[in-house]
Amino acid sequence: MIFFAVNGIPQPERQRTITTAIKLPAYLESIEGYALAFVVNLEEIVIPDSVVEIQIGAFKGCTRLKRVEFPPNLKEVPFECFMNTALSELILPTTLEVIGISAFSTEVESNANGIYYHINSALEEVVI
Repeated sequence: MIFFAVNGIPQPERQRTITTAIKLPAYLESIEGYALAFVVNLEEIVIPDSVVEIQIGAFKGCTRLKRVEFPPNLKEVPFECFMNTALSELILPTTLEVIGISAFSTEVESNANGIYYHINSALEEVVI
């Protein structure tokens, strides 16, 4: 069974639970939407310098993800990209222009009236 694909290359579902680090290929230019979402044991990721685009929800639900090294030419961290992760500190590239809604939030919950809201993330420091 296929869980996700990176540049169209299928990755086995078992990697969702056993992978703590993933080395992305140096030629990678884009990380597809939800490509690495819910890889629950992923603790760190180094995004290659060649990446210029990360799509929505790419790392959503990686609940143990503590460290991300961003590429120097990244312009956007999109909607829900790192939602529900364990990130506590970020060093973002100076080229960054857009941080999408809920890009770093930790949870979406509803109250008794069914109104959804975002709980603040664990981020303590953001450096640009």
